[in-house]
Amino acid sequence: MNDVTTAERTRRHIARDLGVDSDFDAGREIERRVAYLVDSLNGAGTATLVLAVSGGVDSATAGRLCRLAVEKARGAGSEAVFVAMRLPYGVQRDEHDAQAALAFVRPDRTLTVDIQPASDASLRTLLAGGLTLA
Repeated sequence: MNDVTTAERTRRHIARDLGVDSDFDAGREIERRVAYLVDSLNGAGTATLVLAVSGGVDSATAGRLCRLAVEKARGAGSEAVFVAMRLPYGVQRDEHDAQAALAFVRPDRTLTVDIQPASDASLRTLLAGGLTLA
């Protein structure tokens, strides 16, 4: 019973810290987050949202919000653009998930950069400099 109380207390603490309304309305939260992204675009004086898309639920959700924000900004006369970045380390085993996420979020442009060469070179340099890995 104590675990339930602790879990509930933790849930409430997280919800309070994140500003989650106890009467959660998904549509209202989507609108709020999209408005934040549009305001951020306008406030920064830029028209481009860039997001790394891995294929997971988090990047798919964030990507969809970016797509909606770009559409809203365009509706207000902006030339907003949504760019999805793919950053695989060599061959991504779940590439089909990443492609499904890209199809869902519909970026205006997708850039793919294989980070393996740069990551491996950085590791070699760190090891040569004395880094030890446990």
